[in-house]
Amino acid sequence: MWITGILNNSALIAVDEKREETILIGKGISFQRKPGEEIDPSVADKQFTRNSAVSRDLLELFENVPEEYFEMTNVIVRYANKKLKGELDKSIYLTLFDHINSAMVRYRDGLHLGFGMLEEMRLLYPEEYKVAEWALEYINVTLNIELPEDECGFIGTHIVQARINQDIPRINRVMKIVKSLSELVKEKYAERFILEGMHYSRFITHLKYFSVRYLNHDQIRDDEPIAFSVDEELTAAVQDCLTDIAQMIEEKYGSRVTEYEKDYLKLHLCQLLKK
Repeated sequence: MWITGILNNSALIAVDEKREETILIGKGISFQRKPGEEIDPSVADKQFTRNSAVSRDLLELFENVPEEYFEMTNVIVRYANKKLKGELDKSIYLTLFDHINSAMVRYRDGLHLGFGMLEEMRLLYPEEYKVAEWALEYINVTLNIELPEDECGFIGTHIVQARINQDIPRINRVMKIVKSLSELVKEKYAERFILEGMHYSRFITHLKYFSVRYLNHDQIRDDEPIAFSVDEELTAAVQDCLTDIAQMIEEKYGSRVTEYEKDYLKLHLCQLLKK
């Protein structure tokens, strides 16, 4: 391939023997390079075909957004790939680059955009959240600013999307269901359990996978009830809450909760209260 244009220190445009253009991205990939030079595409971390929608959006950002923001995006993506032990979908370069720019615009304008589900993000996606925390600290230190903690939620959402190839609206729906259900449980049993520790984390994780199954119309439908031994007082104590959970879900999203899923929720509620 041959270089046809330098976008910034970490991105350039190259053309192959068929005259098809590609955006190559990689740390320092453009350093001391010039148009007309030959380049081995294997040195790039990611490649984008020039005529793709992502490429067009990236080129628009390169034209209108400070180069520094893309350099930061590249560092964060490399860090995330290392910490998460896998390659994020290359769309992260676009979404994170655009988000950093938007966050800086809000910061300069004195606007604060609340995430609203930080605790759910931290509990449901702990690995991605830790990367987001690192990314936020890196952005703040690099730019000598103080973006709010809510940015961890937004950055974490982009990382989750790029890691598991889900769309952001679906991720948000899962977190909203978990938030609604966990708040209902907190209201019912405010003084009966501590909102931390292994058992609470296990309960939140169960709500996450229940929500995913529910939204995918893939609930467990085994006709056999779950056999578990919990004293009758605990079972009676969670029944009203269980009924409220099922009613809330059905009213908001239309599909009923299967009896088997209810039994699983009952089991986790009982274990939570018991501890």
